[in-house]
Amino acid sequence: RDSLALVAWPDADLAGDLMTTKSTSGFYLEVIGSGTPECAERCFPISWGCHRQGSTSQHTGEAEIVSLASCLRKEVMPTQILLSKLLRRPVRSVLCEDNNTAIISVRKGYSPNMRHLARTQRISIGLLHETIHDEADHPEGDIELIKIDTKIHKGDMFTKELEVRNYVEAIRRIGMKTVD
Repeated sequence: RDSLALVAWPDADLAGDLMTTKSTSGFYLEVIGSGTPECAERCFPISWGCHRQGSTSQHTGEAEIVSLASCLRKEVMPTQILLSKLLRRPVRSVLCEDNNTAIISVRKGYSPNMRHLARTQRISIGLLHETIHDEADHPEGDIELIKIDTKIHKGDMFTKELEVRNYVEAIRRIGMKTVD
């Protein structure tokens, strides 16, 4: 109970929808016991899902920003607030991202490479930057953004079709097992 943390694995593909040029956002949300997101001793799924993004992204970094902001607003923040009230303590949250361009943009709060973005997606970068890099004490807990290798990213399976061996590994990573 004292070491519980919330871990989100948002991901996106680029123009993965076959009928449009829109990207797919996906995520996997879990609580973990002691350990790091990559090798937590205990974990439990809270939520997962995927949806088509509302507009076409120009590159992967943009699609990842949209996915990251959506996961933060719709999944992480409400769950963090609920857990902090239930546990009567701040709950640390971690966003696991595998795209360097998205991470750098969030850390800076702006991206010259993404200056073409529509207002709503530019706002997503600002929201992420302020939420993650705000130094004020938050009663619900801090939110941290970390770099995760794509090979171990738990959200990957919710955004794209995987080869059989990669799919089997993805299922194992989230703790699913076949029942005999």
